Amino acid sequence: MTDRPPNLDLAERFAALVVLVSSQPSAVMEQRDAARAVIEAAKAGEVRFALADGALLADGAPFDSPLLASRFAVYGLEELAVTERATQADLLDLARVLAAAPGAGDQVARFAARQIVIDPKSLPRRLRARAVAEPDAVPPSAPPNAPAKRVSGSQRRQTPVAQPAIAARPSRGSTPGIPAVPAEEPEGGPMRRRTPVAQPVPAPSAAPEPRDVPERLVAAIAMPETQVPALAGARDDADRADTTERLASALDRLVTVCDLAFRQGRHDDLIESLTTLVALEFRLLERDSSDARRQALNHAVRQLAKPVLLRQLAVLRHSRSTDPVAADRLQQVLYRFGIDGAEAVIDEFASAPSDTARATCLECLRGLRRTYDALLAFSRDPRESVVRQTAHLLGELREPPARQLLVELLQHPDARTRRAAVSALAEAGTADALGAVASTLTDESPMVRSRAVAALVGRREPEVLRWLVSLIGQESDREVLYSAIAALGTIPTAEAVQALIPIAEGEGANALKKSAAMRIQACTALAIIRAPAGMAAVQALRADRDRDVREASVRLVAQAQRRTSTTGIPAVSGP
Repeated sequence: MTDRPPNLDLAERFAALVVLVSSQPSAVMEQRDAARAVIEAAKAGEVRFALADGALLADGAPFDSPLLASRFAVYGLEELAVTERATQADLLDLARVLAAAPGAGDQVARFAARQIVIDPKSLPRRLRARAVAEPDAVPPSAPPNAPAKRVSGSQRRQTPVAQPAIAARPSRGSTPGIPAVPAEEPEGGPMRRRTPVAQPVPAPSAAPEPRDVPERLVAAIAMPETQVPALAGARDDADRADTTERLASALDRLVTVCDLAFRQGRHDDLIESLTTLVALEFRLLERDSSDARRQALNHAVRQLAKPVLLRQLAVLRHSRSTDPVAADRLQQVLYRFGIDGAEAVIDEFASAPSDTARATCLECLRGLRRTYDALLAFSRDPRESVVRQTAHLLGELREPPARQLLVELLQHPDARTRRAAVSALAEAGTADALGAVASTLTDESPMVRSRAVAALVGRREPEVLRWLVSLIGQESDREVLYSAIAALGTIPTAEAVQALIPIAEGEGANALKKSAAMRIQACTALAIIRAPAGMAAVQALRADRDRDVREASVRLVAQAQRRTSTTGIPAVSGP
């Protein structure tokens, strides 16, 4: 008897992992054991899956796994390799994405959006190209052979590439009455910031700008009147420089003054010298905007774009917020540092010492044009804790571009990250944010669905009742189910009462409709609303077959009667 090829054993273990995640989504320990088995098998050699003419192949040989074959076809996954570098976290993330049941919308786009955080080196994969309509004509300003801008290799974090549009994500199957995730973009594009006063709004871009693109000021700012001789001398020499060499020499001295002020903790001189550099750059480029002078000035600014220095500026931005002159100068300087300045303020927001400091950081971020380019990079960070912190900040900003990024995070493979995005969207309170929250009522994770239900508690919009009723009709997780019924009890309308009465009587489409706990939860919700029709239905259950339901009926009616004696509101209409 010949031994089985190691790669076939690996293929079967990976297929078993996907089947386990699909059939037993709550069996966390078993899933981890299965992932470790895949890692152990991968030590003997990698396996490469491919989809050819609808048939799934493993290293070129037919492989029998109906679930994998169907998911590869639906999600546009043409090739996938499992290598010895695969980690448990990446394997589980990929298995969850593949195990998710297809829903409505563009499934290829949905899969592409969810798999971007999985390491492409340990689990190499190739997706089916999406059809893109050809433009009618090439704009004159962009010839076909024009070279693309090159991103600097010295950037601290690689600028993310544009991702495909996010499609609807009801991953447990399409549910009538519950909306899909909205994919429309806010005015001006998802990453385009609202700009300061007097700044022209730039044209929307298909991809974020490279992080080292100079962020020029669009209006002159006042040149500080300094009492520091070295600063005044360097400023005057740069202002009078008639050659590029003399300008570069004067700028080097100016940079030295700024760096020395930072190192010695002379914060007033630091603010003054940086403002001088930024104001001087605008003045000199207004006179002569030649490439040589632009490069010399930009080099001087980039020399000071150190994370530790920019973080100090972010601290000063909220600690000097009561000084309007210093606050305005710091805002202009941070604006000039572009995405680096925005990242410094974002980092400071996460560790700000007070609510006032955080509010100042938010005010500052709303005035920086590159804020959402920085947040886009953070939202694509492979560290889930960073993405969750980003979701919290996006919720605090409460702007259309922030909500668009949060909608994209509803596709993240990590359930806690999706829950954080739901929480942040719930704080917005707008109609589009509410629709995005409702779309997660079909999420594959109970913790996400539970948070979405909590966000709908107390909402009076007509569609909220429809969403909750649809969820109750098909929810299998008891915690989510009971919280949805309780949420109906916070909607004091006749429609909510009529939706709760059949649940209390043990009717409806849910498989748990006869359970005493579900019926008692509906009775409790009716008692909270205290409408006469609802209380009459609860009182009628005193003769129910289920002992627990009978006892709950008597208890809830008695409690309602005691409250009636205090408020004078009738609890029961009829005998």
